[in-house]
Amino acid sequence: MSEFRAAGVRALALLDAGCYDEAGTLLAGILPPGEPITAGPNRHLINAAVLYVEATHGDPTAVPSVLAWARYAYHASRHLPGPPDLRLMLTTADALSQALHRVGDHDRAVATVRAAIALADAHGDAGAALDRQLPLAGALHGAGRCAEASSTAVAAITNRYRRHRRYRTLDIDDVITAMQAFLLLETCHRHHAATAVTAPIRLTDLPDTPAMGRLLALATQLAPACREHTQRHHPDEQCPRANCPVRTNPHDTDADAPGRVDPLVVRFITACLYRFDPYEAPPCRPLADAAAWYTTVAEPNPAPLRRMRANRWRPSPLAWAGYVHRTAIHLHGDDLDQVHAANDTYAQALQRHAWPVHIPAAWRDAVRLSDQLGHRDAAALCRLRLATALHTLGRCTAGIQQADTAAEDWLTRHPQISPTSSTLLLHATFLRISCHHHTETRRYPYLRHLHAAHPTTSAVLQLLDDAERAATNHSQTFHPHPCHHEACLLNTNPAAPRRAVRA
Repeated sequence: MSEFRAAGVRALALLDAGCYDEAGTLLAGILPPGEPITAGPNRHLINAAVLYVEATHGDPTAVPSVLAWARYAYHASRHLPGPPDLRLMLTTADALSQALHRVGDHDRAVATVRAAIALADAHGDAGAALDRQLPLAGALHGAGRCAEASSTAVAAITNRYRRHRRYRTLDIDDVITAMQAFLLLETCHRHHAATAVTAPIRLTDLPDTPAMGRLLALATQLAPACREHTQRHHPDEQCPRANCPVRTNPHDTDADAPGRVDPLVVRFITACLYRFDPYEAPPCRPLADAAAWYTTVAEPNPAPLRRMRANRWRPSPLAWAGYVHRTAIHLHGDDLDQVHAANDTYAQALQRHAWPVHIPAAWRDAVRLSDQLGHRDAAALCRLRLATALHTLGRCTAGIQQADTAAEDWLTRHPQISPTSSTLLLHATFLRISCHHHTETRRYPYLRHLHAAHPTTSAVLQLLDDAERAATNHSQTFHPHPCHHEACLLNTNPAAPRRAVRA
C-alpha cells in the first residue's frame, strides 16, 4: 500500500499547484481495478479516493467512477480498526456529498452534509461543523433552494471570518471558501451580498506560497456550472446590474468560447483587488499573482501612468502591472531569470495598457527603484528596456545614451562573456546601426560575445536577424533618407531584397 501513500503525496502537491488534471490522471492510474466495494478498509486507499474526487471535481463521467470511490471512502472510513477517526470520516463525507451533487442527487448530498455537521457537533468540534456550512449551502443551491442556500452561505462566511479575527489566521483555503460563496451568490444575482463576502479578504495576509494557481484553476472549473444554475433556476429573472457577469441569454455562446476568460472569475479577482491601492500596497506575492492574472485578462484600455483623481478608487490594469513589476524587483531583484521574466511581462502590459509616450517613464521608475534597492544588475536590464522604449519613439540620441550606460555599467561589474552581456552589446550596437551612426558600431565587441554566449550558429543568426529587422524598420520610419556611408547595409527601399547586417 506504499504506492497509495506516495501517489497521495504527489497528488496533493499537484492540487496545491492547481494541476487538477495531472492529479486526477495520477490517482486514476493507481486505484485498484474492479468495483471499489470489493476493496477492504485501508487508510491510504481512502485518502487516495478522497483526493481523486477533489482532483476530478466529482465529475460523473470520469473513469474509474468517482461516485463509487466516494462511497467506498465514506463507508470504509467508518470500519477502520481502532478508535473512530473524526477527521477522516468528515473528509469522506465531504467527498461523497460532492460526488452526489455532481450526479444531480442533491437531496442525498444535503442529507450527507447535514449528517457530517451533526457528527462534528456530537464530537464537540464546532470548527469542523462550521467548515461544512458552505458545502451545505452548495448542496441547497444545487437543489434550487436558492434563498436558503444564500442565507446559509452568508452566515457561513460571516462566522468563518469572526473565527479568524479571533485567531488572526488566514490561508488559501479561506480565500477558496469565500470564492465559492461569491460564485454561489453571483449566480442568483445577489451581487451586493457577493461583494460583501470578499470584504474581509486581504491577500496580503496570505503566506508567501504559490497558491493562486489553485484558486484560479478551481474558479475556472466551477464557473460553467454556476452559469448553468442561473439558466436553469433563474431563466426569466432580469438582473438590474448593467455588467452582470452571469449570462442568462441562451443564444449567447461567447461565455463558453475556447480561451475566453469567464467573467465570473474576473469579477471575483477584481473584488479581491478592489480594496488595495497598487501605488502604495506592500510587496506581496499572493497579491502580485492575482494582479498579474488580472492585467492579462483585463480589456486593453490605455490609462495614465500616474495616479489620477478620477481613477483613485478604480486603479487601472496599468497601475496593477506596475505593482507586479515593483514586487518582482523587491522580492527577486538578485535573480536575473526572474528579472528577465518580470521585464517581459511588464513590457507586454505596457504595450497593452499604456500610452506609448508614457512607456519610457515607466521604465525610468523601474531603473530608479532597482538602484534604490541596490539591485544594479536589475537596473541595467531595466535601463536597456528604457533605451529601447526611447528609441522606438524616435528619441534616438537619448536611447543610445541609455543603452551605453546599461552596457558599460554591466561590463564594469561583469567583464566575463554571458548571454546577458551579449544582449546588451547587441542592442547598443544595433541602435547605432539603425540611426546610421556607422563610425561608432565598433565600440563594442558584440559579435565575440554573441558567438561565445550562444555556441550554435543558428542561435547567433536568429539574434542578428531579429536585430536587423528592428533596425531596418526603425531606419525606414525615422531616417528614411538614403544613407551613402559605405558600411551601411540597411535597406531604405522596402521593395528591394534585404541583405544581412554585419558590423
